[in-house]
Amino acid sequence: MATNDPVFILGVGAQKSGTTWLYSYLRKHPDCAMSAEKELGFFNVHFTEADFPKAREVRLQRLVNSATRQIRNIQQGKPKAESKALVALMDSIAMQFEPRRYMRHFKQMRADHPNARLFGDITPEYAGLSADNFRTIREWITGAGFRPRVVYLMRDPVERCYSALRMADRNRKDDGGAIHRPARERLATEAVSHWCEVRTRYERTIPALEAAFGPDELYLGIYEDFFRTEVTQELCGFLDIPYVAPNFEHMANSSPRDSEPAAEDVATVRAFYSDTYDFCRERFGAERIDRLWTAA
Repeated sequence: MATNDPVFILGVGAQKSGTTWLYSYLRKHPDCAMSAEKELGFFNVHFTEADFPKAREVRLQRLVNSATRQIRNIQQGKPKAESKALVALMDSIAMQFEPRRYMRHFKQMRADHPNARLFGDITPEYAGLSADNFRTIREWITGAGFRPRVVYLMRDPVERCYSALRMADRNRKDDGGAIHRPARERLATEAVSHWCEVRTRYERTIPALEAAFGPDELYLGIYEDFFRTEVTQELCGFLDIPYVAPNFEHMANSSPRDSEPAAEDVATVRAFYSDTYDFCRERFGAERIDRLWTAA
């Protein structure tokens, strides 16, 4: 690829590891043009819908909720409040039924923002894709005239799972649903379930990424060490965009934490992900992982 071609960032997770903060940072960056919809959720459905059986259902429910808000806004005399988000969500759903729309979407964004240096898609569910899936994605990106840059952020597996469960409780509450068993009581069972595991097995995702992307195309970061000026500077260099001072005060999409799971439940989850901890200790250094990850 030519060095003057724009960058395409593929954010592959992990969920609850800083991806929303990263999206917000790039969305505000003057040299970037990110989609109005953070998680397009295209490739996980396109390649591995069986691993994410509710992905399409969840997105359609979001469309219903967004449409409901839009109708309410129209009734209150403010019809434009939800329109952009609604159209972006509709477009992301349409991609799942017409795959060619995916790269066409970014080609159109490139035409609409000729001075932008970076475009992309940050969807944590992509962490469950295979090496072959990632090879195909790279071909799509380069074939559309972009330089691929993959960002994969990781978090202490126990903490990642617990944060995801708390987020699920928060979302259910926001949608008016009832929480019958709080996150702390579900940790030991749900953290070892398939939906949680597929987002947490870093020892599977990293080799799959490395089989498809070159070392200069892959950025691996750790959530607990991510929110520092020098790290943001390093990331901007990797993405080939100018450094812009970040806002570390606002932690996007954080989930309330008003209680802790039982110690024996934490131990159960820690044991289940022992291979993940061992892989990361060997890959990133035992001292670093033991210092950053409390469950290590």
